[in-house]
Amino acid sequence: MKFIDYAFFAALCWGISINALQAQNEGDITPESMDIVKPYEPILGDAARVELSPDLPSLDDLAKEKPVFNDYYITPKFLTIKYTPVELKPIGYDDSNKKKKGDDGEKCRYVWLRGGYGNLKTPLADIALSTCRTKKWIAGLNASYIGSQGPIEFQNYNRLGGRAFGKIYTNQYYVGIDAGYQRNTYYQYGFTHADTSLQFTADELRRRYETISARATLGNSAENDQVIDYTAALNYQTMGDNRNSREHYIDLQGDISGLLNENWAWGVQLRDEFSSLNRPDSNTYSNNLLQASPTVTYKANFGNFTAGATAILDGGKFYPFPKIALEVFVLPKSLTLYGGWNKEAIKNTYQSLANQNPFIEQSTELRNSIRENRYLGIKGALGKVLSYNAKGFYNIVKNQALFVNIATPFDADNGISRLMTTIYDPRMSEIGASLEIAARLTDIATISLATTYASRNTDTETEAWHLPTLLSNLRADIQPIKKLQLTVDAYLINGMKARVTNDTPDNSYTIPTAFDLNVAARFDIIDNIGVFVTANNLLAQKYNRFFYYPVYGLNVVGGITCRF
Repeated sequence: MKFIDYAFFAALCWGISINALQAQNEGDITPESMDIVKPYEPILGDAARVELSPDLPSLDDLAKEKPVFNDYYITPKFLTIKYTPVELKPIGYDDSNKKKKGDDGEKCRYVWLRGGYGNLKTPLADIALSTCRTKKWIAGLNASYIGSQGPIEFQNYNRLGGRAFGKIYTNQYYVGIDAGYQRNTYYQYGFTHADTSLQFTADELRRRYETISARATLGNSAENDQVIDYTAALNYQTMGDNRNSREHYIDLQGDISGLLNENWAWGVQLRDEFSSLNRPDSNTYSNNLLQASPTVTYKANFGNFTAGATAILDGGKFYPFPKIALEVFVLPKSLTLYGGWNKEAIKNTYQSLANQNPFIEQSTELRNSIRENRYLGIKGALGKVLSYNAKGFYNIVKNQALFVNIATPFDADNGISRLMTTIYDPRMSEIGASLEIAARLTDIATISLATTYASRNTDTETEAWHLPTLLSNLRADIQPIKKLQLTVDAYLINGMKARVTNDTPDNSYTIPTAFDLNVAARFDIIDNIGVFVTANNLLAQKYNRFFYYPVYGLNVVGGITCRF
């Protein structure tokens, strides 16, 4: 791959040389923060998709929401209708001191309730309470439950969770606290149910994960004399399963940035992650991952250039690497050329792996992944109608986590595997491209497309198990009348390989292409009360996200939403 390295570096240097031919600077906008009172709604599955309502997103927003391939988290049921807050409006100055509380802005919702039921015995309940933001503080509570029972024996799950948060503001800084509880229960139903000789109990197949979390944050709430922004956060999580494993995770983060003058800015990002897993066999697995990334950025009206370094300390091994990013505004707002080269560390814990694949066995080895990213692309907008982002990339991942099926003592003779485990490929490379398009077709309809193709080469494994070659999402949001919102979502997942336990060629199996079509609707009866219906997997495709684990067929949930 030396040719790819040289070609990439030459293209990056060409982009930098273009920067040197331009000059001048545009004014920066002072950053502000927003508190999310109701951060999510209960759904049958989470989606990695581009959000377009109520307005076209910025390209940065598109980058945050796009599907990514270094993450397994592609769930089989994707769609939900979210509560869309009213559009933010400017607050007019008024020195009369006669206004009542809440008159100077949009109406705040203190209570948000949602309840429903679905065809697969799916109860759904969600409640959120908030004090609403004042000048000095905000606090809130959220609790939710959803469960479902599929047509296959033991194809059940349920998720119960709660969260409490609060923030205190002063003239110079804010302090935030957050505490939560989550309990997720699944069953290892991935065996041949037609074989009546295989008899299991619910206790044998149950996988339950309980997580308690707490987080504290500190940051500046206003611009200071030194023109420095800072945030610090301490996150603690402890997760236990129903098989006597317990994991503790501590994440310490710190970011600080500032302006040197109208053209130059600087920043430093620090992160220290520690985890310790205690297994029922009395073995303990722990490691610490430390990352530091200082950067300096030059901003001008022709583009931006960032140079710095990333230092990673993982298990006593030190990985230094340059960090480069550039943007060239070829045509202001319409065409931007960008590229970058950096390295990042990904902390793999029992909890993070179980969140991606709840059917895995208890971890016996935990390695962190080191990912090197190289990319070149173009992005821009054509008026207020179309946004686009096209990118080519070449990435290298050290210790890529992969999920494979394993046989168990009582069904190994049949080549049937209920359990899955995590293995690590020492060096996986991937080359590919991604395309994102978002368009407002009319005043009542928006549409978005996000698709990524990646070809991978592994070092010791035959394939990059369970990682898709092609992932594509097409979404349309339609609002024919003010009170009615419609959403159509379609997903295509192709090119996944599974490592099976029987004697197939190369010990691999090509998982058939998955196509998931979803439709949702919400109708506001009055300002405070509405009804909703969500239909997932309209074509009733029983595809496999993980081998031996077919997803649900058609599932429909409907109910009522209240907010006060």
